[in-house]
Amino acid sequence: KGKSIGISGFVGDTNQTAFQVAVINQGQIENVGDVPGLPGGENYTAGYFRGGDLLDFVLYQPGMKTLRVVSVEKSGSTYQLSSPKNFEFDQPVRQIVTLTQGATQKLLIVFLDGLKAAVCNFDGQKAPEIVQTLEAPAEITGATLADTGLVLTTQARGGKFSNRYVSFTSQGSTFSPGPLGSLPSLAD
Repeated sequence: KGKSIGISGFVGDTNQTAFQVAVINQGQIENVGDVPGLPGGENYTAGYFRGGDLLDFVLYQPGMKTLRVVSVEKSGSTYQLSSPKNFEFDQPVRQIVTLTQGATQKLLIVFLDGLKAAVCNFDGQKAPEIVQTLEAPAEITGATLADTGLVLTTQARGGKFSNRYVSFTSQGSTFSPGPLGSLPSLAD
């Protein structure tokens, strides 16, 4: 938020990566920091979980139980990354998406087994707190934000591609099931 533009991503190869954050401030690229030594295939989501105007990044490895959180901090005119904070879940994670409900940002965590997703309160400091569990009629393969809530894509258990969806509408601090249906085929 504000006058600087942030850049973030992974650099490395399939075996090992580093997560890097930089800002473009008045036409100059300034390195904010990095988190080296991460396994290849790491993913992330970002949000303003602390409620201010500095980003928090949630790093995770699909199939693993650990989340790493690094936050952008500012001292004077200098930006830096905090030391990573690690949080552990009871089950492995497939995907994490940042949800926005009004002025609040939360995490949506799709667990690896695909049977459910969890909406979590998260402040960037303490472990995510599950406040609602969402279930779909089939294996959840992914999640995306929609104007009125979110959409979970699904497939038959053990399938090879997403072929259905179920939507959830934001209702204050919770999500209510909405329309569901088939996705168009991508076959020629």
